[in-house]
Order: sequence, then structure tokens, then C-alpha cells
Amino acid sequence: MDVSATYTFDAPKDQVWALLIDPAVIGGCLP
Repeated sequence: MDVSATYTFDAPKDQVWALLIDPAVIGGCLP
């Protein structure tokens, strides 16, 4: 299976990256 997509965040890169590597934030996005 190949899944791909793009999304542009309206926020500074540092802020987005901090959220993407935060286990509590990512855990809330996954089932």
C-alpha cells in the first residue's frame, strides 16, 4: 500500500515540528 499527501501548515516550521514530535499530540491523532 502506498499512501502519500501534502499539507501546508499556516504556522512557523519550528512550532509545527514541535507538535509533530510530541507523543501526546500524535497519540491524540491516531486510533
